[in-house]
Amino acid sequence: MLAVFAIFCGLMLMGGWVVLIRDWIASVRWKSLPGTVRGTLVEPTQQTDPYRPWITQHGFRAVIRYAYTVDDQTYVGSRYSATREPFYASEQEANDFLQRFPLGSQLPVRVDPDDPTRCLLVRQLSAADALPGYMAFGCLMVGALFM
Repeated sequence: MLAVFAIFCGLMLMGGWVVLIRDWIASVRWKSLPGTVRGTLVEPTQQTDPYRPWITQHGFRAVIRYAYTVDDQTYVGSRYSATREPFYASEQEANDFLQRFPLGSQLPVRVDPDDPTRCLLVRQLSAADALPGYMAFGCLMVGALFM
C-alpha cells in the first residue's frame, strides 16, 4: 500500500513540477536576440515562500522593461525568468539588483520563435524550482523500492 501511495504522490508532484517549469523547458529552443533596457522599477508585492508555501512574504519585485526586434517589429517585454521574478525583502535590495540594468544598455533576450511576444532574460532554475522534481523522484524511488 505504501508503494502505491508513494508512486501516486511522485506522479502528482512530477506533473505539477512539469507545469511549473514548462516555459523553462520550452525556452531551450528559443532564440537569443539583442535587446535594449527601456526602464526599471521596483513594485511592492507579496508572494508565497517557495520553501514554506503556507507563508506569504511581503517584499519588492524588481521589474526590467526591455525592447527587442523580430522581423522588423519591435516588442517590449518585462519577464525576467521562466519560473520566478526577482523578489527582494527590501526596496534597497531590489534597487541594488536593478543597478545591473542601466537605461539603454544592451542585453540578450530569449524569444519564442513561434510567438515573439513570449520572451525572458534568464533561463535558470532556482533550488526552490527544482525541489518538487527532486521530491517527485524520491517518492517514485520509495515506491519502486517497496514494490
